[in-house]
Parts: sequence; C-alpha cells; structure tokens
Amino acid sequence: MRFVAVTPVSLAAIAVLAVGAAPALALPNYNGDYDNTPYTTMVPPVTVVTTAPPADIQSADQARQDYYQNKLDAAQARADQAISERDQALADRDAAQGRLYDNRVIDDEDQTDDIP
Repeated sequence: MRFVAVTPVSLAAIAVLAVGAAPALALPNYNGDYDNTPYTTMVPPVTVVTTAPPADIQSADQARQDYYQNKLDAAQARADQAISERDQALADRDAAQGRLYDNRVIDDEDQTDDIP
C-alpha cells in the first residue's frame, strides 16, 4: 500500500475545490421541475399590535431619565472643574519655576561680578 504525502499545493487545490462547491450547496430548494422554479410557501399575514405604555409609566421613565441625566451632567461639571484646577496649578507651577530660574540667573550674574 502506498502513502501519498500531502503537499501545500495539493492542500490549496483541495481548498479551491471545497470553496467552489460551497455555492452549489447554498442554492435554494427546488421543487424538482426542470424549469428551476423554487418552492414557495404561503405565510399568513402578521398583524403587529403596538401599544404605548400608560402615561404614569411614561412619566416615571422620563423622571428616571432626567434624574440620571442630571447626575451625569453634575459629574461632568465636577470633572471639568477638576481639569480647570489642574491646568491652573500647572500654570502656577510653571510660573514659579520661571521665577526661580530668573532669580538663579541674577544670583549667578552677581557672583561673577565679585571675581576680579
């Protein structure tokens, strides 16, 4: 008995054949006539009844949505305030570092003047 090694080329050929056969398997069911007319089924009409929830439930839902929206707005305002305070603190720090650098430059210049 002989074993045949499966090479990548033969694997690719098998894959191409499998993909080529897939559309044939996806064809609709035909009724066996040679004119290729598909089966048709009659579906009774469906009546969809939609009703609005009662007014008290709608108002409770709206009140709940308003409550949580207000909480979200307040949290966003606090976050914006914290960001603003952080930015101000960073600006203050940068200004203080700039003043410190300016003082050091002046001190260094004073020290060089003392040398004969």
